[in-house]
Amino acid sequence: MEGIRRTIPRSARRTPARQDVSQFPATPRTPASQKTIFSPERYAPAFRSSQNEPAKIEPQALPPIRTGVEALSPSPSVPTLAYAPAPLTTVRWLPAPGRDAIAAVGTGDGAPDADFLSLYRVSTRGGDVSATVARDIDHPGKVLRIASSLSSETLFVGSSDGSIRTLSLDSWETSSLETLSVMPRRAARPELVTGVAPVVNGRVAALGGDGTFIVVDVSRCQEIGRAEMADPVGFFDGTAVDAEAGNEVVSAGAGCEVCVWDTRIIQTGRGNVQTLGHPTPGVATRCVTTDPAQPHFVIGGTRNGELCTWDRRGTEPFPLNRVAMHDGVVWETRVVSSSKPGLLLSCGEDSKVWLMDFAAAASRDSAMGSESGEFWRSMITQSDVRNVVGWDSALGINGIDAHPTADLYAYASDSGAVAFGCLYS
Repeated sequence: MEGIRRTIPRSARRTPARQDVSQFPATPRTPASQKTIFSPERYAPAFRSSQNEPAKIEPQALPPIRTGVEALSPSPSVPTLAYAPAPLTTVRWLPAPGRDAIAAVGTGDGAPDADFLSLYRVSTRGGDVSATVARDIDHPGKVLRIASSLSSETLFVGSSDGSIRTLSLDSWETSSLETLSVMPRRAARPELVTGVAPVVNGRVAALGGDGTFIVVDVSRCQEIGRAEMADPVGFFDGTAVDAEAGNEVVSAGAGCEVCVWDTRIIQTGRGNVQTLGHPTPGVATRCVTTDPAQPHFVIGGTRNGELCTWDRRGTEPFPLNRVAMHDGVVWETRVVSSSKPGLLLSCGEDSKVWLMDFAAAASRDSAMGSESGEFWRSMITQSDVRNVVGWDSALGINGIDAHPTADLYAYASDSGAVAFGCLYS
């Protein structure tokens, strides 16, 4: 279905072209202890600042950290890579203060009994990052979305079989995945769970690829609200504006609009939403995020490689800023909340991961400063961008995340590689 990350089945990628695969047994999953971990060479971007879009990437050393304001700009470390025997769809850091850094990674093989949720324990020492697989959990169907809530100590997983499952963060090392709810069927096949967004009062919103939006009470495992988009409009992504203190959810859909939903209104049966659009007809937004410090700013990635920023406080429904960063679909974008304001990560089908410093760009603009909070309006240049991908790949980067309290990043690839690194080397 359009809008869902393209993942290549393991058999299609790893089987020699001239062998009769029917004569071979199914490929067993590689045990966690045998997964390969290594650190590759570093890459940095060549950037066409005049057009605000990335040029061809050539291997070279990153520029030295500058003085003044630029001294605070990140210089990402060479990432540590771990390989799984299946394409990876998504990655999320778990918000667990006082514990080791834990990352959850999902696979998207799609073959029967082939997908799983992996939990990695990540540690740093002297700028070096090490990652070990703490646990693999079998998962029925592709893992499409992962989200977590610190207040409810729960990890939420959206699946290709239409289920929303939970894992207790308090006992993640031993607990099992439990089915919380299942998307109502609107067709002969299950509705893909393309967005999972925890909100306040122990509730979670789930968005489906066929246009279903449900709100579930986690403690009672009961659906308490529902809205449905008109066919054939479905959802591509959804995220909570504030998972710990808010009721709103931002969605991206096939209708080429970004919508902000109030889950309290959905529970009353009304469907009034705030709608944000794109000035070019037919340009769909594929992923969305918000700035935790300024949740009125919504940032989305489009099918044509743009990163768009909307300000919900204004009356204008179109983006206040548009930056062409990727050659193809932007699969995910995330605001870095652990470090200085104005840092944004994005990844896409072009196998690039960009780290952008909008605050540094704003500091050069006399009309706005980084302290004003309006840095998302600034146009970035070459000096404001870093490429954090540690290898050159023809396969897309499907998921990315920044740790909520530490200067760590992670991204997951269609090649089966997951990378962990520091934002400051």
